[in-house]
Amino acid sequence: MNRTDETFQKERKKLHETARHYRHSQILLTCVELGVFDALSGRDATAAELAATLGADARGLELLLNAATALGWLEKRGGRFSNASLAENHLTASAMGHTLRLESAFYNRWGHLAEAVRSGKRPEENRRDEQPRDWVKTFIHALYNASRLIAPAVADALALLDNRPLRVLDVGGGHGGYSLALAQEYPLLTATVFELPRVVPVAQEIIALAGMSERVMVQEGDFQKEGLGSGYDVALVFG
Repeated sequence: MNRTDETFQKERKKLHETARHYRHSQILLTCVELGVFDALSGRDATAAELAATLGADARGLELLLNAATALGWLEKRGGRFSNASLAENHLTASAMGHTLRLESAFYNRWGHLAEAVRSGKRPEENRRDEQPRDWVKTFIHALYNASRLIAPAVADALALLDNRPLRVLDVGGGHGGYSLALAQEYPLLTATVFELPRVVPVAQEIIALAGMSERVMVQEGDFQKEGLGSGYDVALVFG
């Protein structure tokens, strides 16, 4: 094989690999959607046991688990599956799980790319995807997971918030993660998250789980149409 043939084969192989990457993505996103990593967190199980827990077909699930094992996300010993450290640390709902559920929705959208290019319009399927309440919950939790990486640094950077009673308005604060970080850093601070009606229950759930409902409140409203109130010392606006 001459140099030209060798280059040709490498180029073709690279293109094949690119075209097939969706398989790995779909295996990962399917495991997240079915709750595989959450169900195996801190324990192991056979495919049949896990299928009973998840309401899946045992044979189909075992094929999926074997694929996830081959990709390094699960471990298999004596017919029992468990999370590899990567999955235990990053792929459960409390880590990146909600973010990956959101990626699953976007994955489906890429299937309409040709339609969007031909029409120049947003596909109707994408609009319908955003209507169910569970989509909103997944979206807000995904943003919350991302915010947890930087929220403590934001709280530290706002040195003006010394240990005085302060009222913070979190405009369009969604998950309330930044308000939570501030409230945890400054014990005398209270915050109000101003958000759209369909986001409010999700924000309240996140704040309650953090044990901060008495100091971080959620107010329903649309800041583009309604007044924000008064008496606040600091306003947060994150794009």
